Amino acid sequence: MKKTAILIILTVVTFLCHAEELSNIQAAFLDVGFGAKAMGMGGAQTAISRNAGSLIWNPATGTQSSNDNSVCFDNVNIQDLYSYSYFGFSHKTKKENAFGLGFIYSGDEAMSETTIILSSAFSKDYLRNYSRFAFCDLGINAKFLLSSFGNNSDGEYIDPETGLNHQVTGNASGFALDLAMHVPLGDLDHFGLVLKNPVSAISWDSENETGTANGKYSEGLPVGMTIGFGRVANKYSFALDLDKSLHSDTEDIFKLGTEYNLFKDLMAIRAGYSQELLTGHNKRYSVGTGFNINPNGKYKISLDLAYQIETIWEKHNTLRISCDLLM
Repeated sequence: MKKTAILIILTVVTFLCHAEELSNIQAAFLDVGFGAKAMGMGGAQTAISRNAGSLIWNPATGTQSSNDNSVCFDNVNIQDLYSYSYFGFSHKTKKENAFGLGFIYSGDEAMSETTIILSSAFSKDYLRNYSRFAFCDLGINAKFLLSSFGNNSDGEYIDPETGLNHQVTGNASGFALDLAMHVPLGDLDHFGLVLKNPVSAISWDSENETGTANGKYSEGLPVGMTIGFGRVANKYSFALDLDKSLHSDTEDIFKLGTEYNLFKDLMAIRAGYSQELLTGHNKRYSVGTGFNINPNGKYKISLDLAYQIETIWEKHNTLRISCDLLM
């Protein structure tokens, strides 16, 4: 029953997403991945994310947290150009549902973006109160998107003929939804699916003195889908993700990650790998570690580090540091 339902969902979702003809190359509000633990495993987290990072990777897996509350802080600098910061909070209720709040901020005066995330997850046990056929946890993110640009004082370009400034200034606001599911496949194995931005709309408003700015216009974010499988055991975790391309101008991305716990869970070591599935291009390698304070107590603090090795962007390897608080 579970396998049949999963195949039906995948088929329907893929068909609906292929009906969208917009480009799947995202230019704004990029999803760079957050959390050094997740990125140390190559970004393969769709089925196994358990902390406040679930808001990013799969909101439905928030129901699997072993703690009532989780807080996550993360900051990363991408290619020495943009700094991304993430704060997430999630709360698991007595009915095994979960709710979360997240903030993402990136950029500077030249271009800044803010995303506010409101997240909800409903466990299969709770959903069975309404349908005896419920077999999975369901999650949804409501994302509110804000941007401003062109406010940097060094961005002026004066036209020598007219004396007018070419610098474009403006702002944007909008929203998007993510839909997700998580299916336990036994005591250790898990399946996850996330459909990103099936509904979205952003209104842009730009201007400059020369009148060459685009003015007011609206557009949506490209739709994305990620499918994941993972195994979570006492000493180790293993995960496999596929970022499924829904358009001809992007490639499928394959991600693989593993984690092993040492010294009674005081320390973890991680490794990950990703590449374009068919072409083998865009390879990334990652290694990471994590340190847990009071790992078996009610309160736990985790400090995680990851180093991501790029093969196409020379001298732009990325060091990631994040902190989690579980209560």
